[in-house]
Amino acid sequence: MAKYLYEKHGPDAEAPVAGKSLVELGAGVGVPGMAAHVLGAKVLLTEQAHVIDLIQWNTKTHFAGEGLEASELDWYEADGDIGTFDFILACDCIYEPLYGESWKALLKQMVVLSHEGTRVFVSAEERTNDGVAKFLEAASETFEYETVHSAGKVSVYEMRRR
Repeated sequence: MAKYLYEKHGPDAEAPVAGKSLVELGAGVGVPGMAAHVLGAKVLLTEQAHVIDLIQWNTKTHFAGEGLEASELDWYEADGDIGTFDFILACDCIYEPLYGESWKALLKQMVVLSHEGTRVFVSAEERTNDGVAKFLEAASETFEYETVHSAGKVSVYEMRRR
């Protein structure tokens, strides 16, 4: 995802992330969001409570200044009180054997955190019974989507509100 952002939304792109607001859902260690920050986006990395300390340490240790924050976000509890964003990222957050149907809560957050012009990017690895097709089918009720990048078994989908 970080490479895709640089190539398609970097400084020389038609739709750069620079100066835009971006949230990464289920950020893990936060690499794609941090890459977007380096490209000039104002970034909020979000993750569950048990992981947020690691992300906060990463942001404070490796980045100084403003424009990169980390915060806990429970997909099942959040109600949009953090606002809407120009870009939303979700990387490797859909895999039913590990996460169950949490993609439903993920999708709800994408709807709540997006506005008419938001560009949502979801990367997912094709695996047995992964749930990605179910996610995309449910997402198509609110978003139009297309595959914008594929490398091996990993695809990046761009979604925009209908």
